[in-house]
Amino acid sequence: MSRLTVLLLVCLAGAASRAGADQLERLGDRLSALEDAVADLAALQRSQGDLLRRLTGLTLGERQAAALGAACTDTLDCRLTDGAVCSGGVCGCPAGTWNFSNSTCRPAAAEGEPCRLSGDCTATSPTLTCSGRPRRCAERVCFPAVAGGYRYRLVGGASCDEGRVQAVGPDWGGDDFEWWQVCADSWGPQEARVLCRSLDRGGGEVVRADAVSRQRVWKVSLNCAGSESALQECVSRLGRPRIGISDCRQGSVAAVRCEPRTPLF
Repeated sequence: MSRLTVLLLVCLAGAASRAGADQLERLGDRLSALEDAVADLAALQRSQGDLLRRLTGLTLGERQAAALGAACTDTLDCRLTDGAVCSGGVCGCPAGTWNFSNSTCRPAAAEGEPCRLSGDCTATSPTLTCSGRPRRCAERVCFPAVAGGYRYRLVGGASCDEGRVQAVGPDWGGDDFEWWQVCADSWGPQEARVLCRSLDRGGGEVVRADAVSRQRVWKVSLNCAGSESALQECVSRLGRPRIGISDCRQGSVAAVRCEPRTPLF
């Protein structure tokens, strides 16, 4: 091997050594930067933990989870129940759901939608309840009462102490036994008291209601003194029952709010 070849090999070896050293130096710089980033992240986590402790007095692991209906500081406290939120200092269910037995937030259902519990419907509107087969949300329909051969019931109220008045006369039913909404001229406090009495309830407050489209209407003129036992005793002019609401002007739909029935025990 010539002296020139040896010299060339020595030069190449030195260059390779310097390049390797440069790479090691850059790698060390990157490792140092990574260590700094990890240290900064740990410091941030400690800072957030200190802030949470100052705000609540407890870290998340130390904070006791609260059930629905229990007191809370923020939504983190309500983590025992999926979807629960802290509102007004109490764990509750968000909009569109309702609190079932302080154990779960059930979704609310609109009128006509399937339901399992009445609460599914009343979470949307207090006038809805879960009924029928299959079970769906529908307006509340109360058990009827019989007075003088006529049947009366309340529908569409938040309870069975209020609602629109429906009636069936002794010879109205035919084969389908369809209920008729009462459209009464001069529907006032006396008529409301008589209706509540026929339902075995006290009181009698007139409430506003809209007629239901395409439902049979009992068009009737009433003149109650307030002492009668049923509406048919107050009839001064009985119109022929018919389909439609064209003759049932706004404010003529019979609707009442009665006093709750006194429990027997």
